[in-house]
Amino acid sequence: MSWRHKAFSAAFKAIALTGADRWGRGLAQGRGAVLMLHHVRPARNGGFQPNRLLEITSGFLDRTIRLIRAEGYDIVPLDEVPARLADPRPGRFFVALSFDDGYRDNLDHAWPVLARHQVPWTLFVTPGFAERTARLWWLELEEAIRALPQVALDLPDGRFSAPAGTDAEKQKAFDQLYWRLRKGPEASLLSAIADLSRQAGVDPVALVERECLPLETLRALAGAPG
Repeated sequence: MSWRHKAFSAAFKAIALTGADRWGRGLAQGRGAVLMLHHVRPARNGGFQPNRLLEITSGFLDRTIRLIRAEGYDIVPLDEVPARLADPRPGRFFVALSFDDGYRDNLDHAWPVLARHQVPWTLFVTPGFAERTARLWWLELEEAIRALPQVALDLPDGRFSAPAGTDAEKQKAFDQLYWRLRKGPEASLLSAIADLSRQAGVDPVALVERECLPLETLRALAGAPG
C-alpha cells in the first residue's frame, strides 16, 4: 500500500472513529468532502516522476470508493452538494468525486470503476486542452528533463544550469526550475519551457493530444448515461 493509499484510508477512518463528521460541524461546518482528482492510470515505472502526486491508479480509486461506502458515507453528485450544505437538518457525511482537466485516462481507467460502483462523478474540462490551444507545461517540463542529460536555459533573471544524468539529478533540476519559473510571469514560464522542449525534442501539441480528450469525445460523453 502506497503512502497515498494509507493517507486516504487514515483520513476516512479517522472521520468515522472520532465522529469528526459530527463535531466538525460545530467548528468548521464540515459536512462533506469533494475529492478533486486528476489522472487515473496504471502505475508508471521509473524513479523520476515529479508529477506523480497528480496520479492515482484505478485500483486505488476502487478501494477508495469501497472505503467511503464501508464507513457509511454517501457518494453524491457534485450538483447535490449545495442542497446538502443548505439543509439545516443533520445528515450523513457525504463525498463528491470530481476529475480535473479532461484527461483521456479518466475515460479509459476511471469510468469503468465508477460505472461498476454506480458512482456519480463530474468531469471538469479545460477548454484549451480540448481545443488543443493550451499547453500541459508541467508535463512538458517533466518530459524534457527526462530526455536531457543536462538542463541549461537563459532566463530573464539569469542562466539556469543543472546536471540531469540520474533520476535524483533530474528531480532536483525539476524542483529548482519549476519553482524558479513559477515566481515569474506566465509568459516567461511558457517561453522557457518551450525552449527546453525544443532542446529535448518534446512536441507540446502532441503531448496534449496524447493526454487530453478531444472536443468530439467530450460532446459524446456529455450525453452518455452514467
